[in-house]
Amino acid sequence: MNLIKKIFAWIKSLFQSPAKAGNATKQVADRPTVIGHAPSLALTTPWVLHVNKLTALFLSDPEISVDYDNDNKICDIRVANDDKYWAMKALMPHEKKWGETTLRIRVLPADDVIPAVLPTDPREMVKRVFAGNPSVADIVDIEGIATNDFTFVVFRPEVVQYYSDDLGDIHGLTSTLRANLCKELLQDQTPGVFYCTDKLPDQRTLSSIYLVYSAEDSSAPAEDQAGD
Repeated sequence: MNLIKKIFAWIKSLFQSPAKAGNATKQVADRPTVIGHAPSLALTTPWVLHVNKLTALFLSDPEISVDYDNDNKICDIRVANDDKYWAMKALMPHEKKWGETTLRIRVLPADDVIPAVLPTDPREMVKRVFAGNPSVADIVDIEGIATNDFTFVVFRPEVVQYYSDDLGDIHGLTSTLRANLCKELLQDQTPGVFYCTDKLPDQRTLSSIYLVYSAEDSSAPAEDQAGD
């Protein structure tokens, strides 16, 4: 019943006067970082949705905060850690475009920072960006073929939420994993890096399944031999 009311209210909002519609849009844009709350029935713009995703991704890191200036379409990511700041500044795209609208993304230091020499390898930048993040369970390097090594950023199995106008959700939220947000927001800038989610305690892994299969397979000839 609440979902039906929301749909009818949204349809009604489409016929509001431009002034009212503008006010409704501004209410959403003024509060893009409110995770878990539907600010308004007005549709969230793609650039505000992008800010919401960035906020959800870094919400658990006390050294990173995300702010948004709707009037100037500027997203500020403030980083209170020198190494993490320089890595984030090199890694994060400085702008994102939707048609004629451009969202500027600025990575700013919380205080004065010490200049640093950044690694050119995106894998090392990712390690610095997520260093000390309580939502990261592990960062693992895997030796690949020839010189193609890989890095796996393993997030804890936690759900994050952000407001997205999802009419299929009673709160208008999207519920997802941090690994999914990284794949959408950072994958293009981080070749050789894979974002994944740690297994739950009661889940079997591929390695454990292989070991069980190997044990069963190796015991089969012995049983057959015993039967002969």
